[in-house]
Amino acid sequence: MKLHEPTKERLLAQIAERMRVEQQLRAANRTLRTINRCNETLVRATEEIELVQAICRILVEDGGMRMAWVGYREESAARGIRQVAHAGFEDGYLDRVDISWADAPAGRGPTGVTIRTGELRSTDHIATDPRFRPWRDEALRRGYGSSLALPLKSEGTTFGALTLYADRPHAFDAQTRSHFTELANDLAYGVMAIRTRVERARVEAELRRSEAYLEEGQRLTHTGSWAWKVATRENIYWSPEHYRIFGLDPVKDSNAFEKALRRILPEDRANFIEILDTAIREKKDFEVAWRIPMPDRTLRYVHSVGHPVVDKDGEVVEFVGTLVDVTDQHLARMALERENAKRRRAEDELRRSEAFLAEGQRISRTGSWVWNVTTGELWWSAEHFRILGLDPDATTPSYELFVDRIHPEDRPTVEETLHKAVRDSRGFQCDFRIVTPDGATKYVHSLGRAAANGANNTEFIGTVMDVTERRIAEEALQSGLADLERASRLSTMGQLTASIAHEINQPLAAIITNADACLLWLEADRPDLEEARQAATRIIRNGHRAGEIIKSVRALTRKSAPEMVSLDINDLIREVIVLMDAEFRRHSVRVETTLPSDLNSVIGDRVQLQQVVLNLIMNGIEAMSESMQGRRQLHIRSANDESGRVRVAVEDWGPGLDPARADQLFEAFFTTKPEGMGMGLSICRSIIDAHGGQLWASPNLPNGAVFQFTLPAAFGDASKARRQRV
Repeated sequence: MKLHEPTKERLLAQIAERMRVEQQLRAANRTLRTINRCNETLVRATEEIELVQAICRILVEDGGMRMAWVGYREESAARGIRQVAHAGFEDGYLDRVDISWADAPAGRGPTGVTIRTGELRSTDHIATDPRFRPWRDEALRRGYGSSLALPLKSEGTTFGALTLYADRPHAFDAQTRSHFTELANDLAYGVMAIRTRVERARVEAELRRSEAYLEEGQRLTHTGSWAWKVATRENIYWSPEHYRIFGLDPVKDSNAFEKALRRILPEDRANFIEILDTAIREKKDFEVAWRIPMPDRTLRYVHSVGHPVVDKDGEVVEFVGTLVDVTDQHLARMALERENAKRRRAEDELRRSEAFLAEGQRISRTGSWVWNVTTGELWWSAEHFRILGLDPDATTPSYELFVDRIHPEDRPTVEETLHKAVRDSRGFQCDFRIVTPDGATKYVHSLGRAAANGANNTEFIGTVMDVTERRIAEEALQSGLADLERASRLSTMGQLTASIAHEINQPLAAIITNADACLLWLEADRPDLEEARQAATRIIRNGHRAGEIIKSVRALTRKSAPEMVSLDINDLIREVIVLMDAEFRRHSVRVETTLPSDLNSVIGDRVQLQQVVLNLIMNGIEAMSESMQGRRQLHIRSANDESGRVRVAVEDWGPGLDPARADQLFEAFFTTKPEGMGMGLSICRSIIDAHGGQLWASPNLPNGAVFQFTLPAAFGDASKARRQRV
């Protein structure tokens, strides 16, 4: 049967409407299932970010969204939106587009307007909606057809937005928007609930920690807290420390106000009850102190304060307060009172000492300084300014100003020392000269140490001392020591006058004898020129010998500055032995030498080292002269020790060393001889010390003593000796 045209159209319209309704129903069911899953997630959620991420994922997977994301508003000047979660096909969209919630072009999109106004914002057709123009190309490129931005609110304030993108236009009808609005509200509630739980947990943990701190603090400070009910005269609350102060048990004595009251000394108890009754009657705070006798017969001193708590009628119902064990403070106060007079005397002494210290700093001419290497800032004390010859009121300290005051010859060395100290962050000390503005030259000694002032802030703290007078005194002392050394040499030469005269007379007598013989050979009828030549040769040889003796004597007696040169110590020993040959014979002393040919050279002053060897030999001769029996033998030996240093030993067969006086041998003015000055060995040690060596004495078993000294070998010889040992 053929349907009439109007009937057909009506039927098609009914079918289309039914399909539309079914499609809406399916969409609604899908939306409801999605919201149901979201609600289940909301119930189970414990972490905020996990929650919003899970909601976005459900909206995409179950709700069929092309992309969903959640953003929180930022309170910065730019009013940006911070992305916290997203799901679906995002493909860098959120990073490429400029989205904010400011009232500006970037903030006029759905999400920005929703956060700014707190109202839902829907875009039914992204391809045609002019409001979406700034983001359209990027959105269409990712297949976004329509969007829905939903505000996330808490207590009327929008803190973010849930934004959904569908893959087709007109995806969000009124019913869908209503469902998703409810979802957004639930999500905002869930987020705030999680935040509240997190904050509550944090506060509870903080409270528990605070309670633990309070209890520990009360224990450490011996402070208890309490609450007391006026009507029943019972304690409502006592802290653990309160029980401890009274010596009561928190379990057995939970309501022990009367028991605690009986613990107080009777005279203090009556006073406490009177003060408490007055506070109740006058509704005011009270403060009281009392004593508690302890089992060990000591007293515990207690101080308590209380504050009234009144009801709505203004009547006092409770007192709350604290109880402090002030025994230690009381005993300390008593001790302090006993020490008051003594402390006043000490303070007077301290003030006087401070004055002495300030004067001492001025007298010692020691300035102090601080140098911040990182910032370049410098601080100088008043004495530091004075040493540099600068006015502290008219001068700003600076590194350049300090360097400019250093003597030009010392400046490179000082700057190198400072740069090395800064590089290695290590202390330093150096001696140098400064030139003051008036042209005066001063000698100073400076030292400093590194002190960290923060991770990237290095400071040096140090002193600078004006040692000009000390330097002048040291130079005078050195000059005096040189004169003393020369006097010692002259004294020794005086002892050797007869020997020296004998040594000189021998070549002179030989010269005269050979001169007479030469004249006889020349005056003969037939002159014998060969014999005359040999006589003349002997005259020359003996003349040279006399000249060498005189040269050695002059060297030992002249006054001149030390001359440090390379020396063969064996040659020096032989020269002294020749000079003292007559002295050996006069005292019947036999001399033996062990002088190896491979001995290292040393760097030193010939005259000073000759003086040392001569003094040690003379000491040995004199020691053996005092002995009337036993052999008189002197053994002089030299050698290279294991470190390459040169060692010289003078061994005698005298009476030996007195152990009780062995440590005094090298002290100035100590002597065992009635006519001695006590300077010989002291000068010898100072000479050896100045040469970088050591001088010591030890027994020469079975008889006698041995005096030894070592000297550093010249650099080349020391290196050669080490290679030979290897």
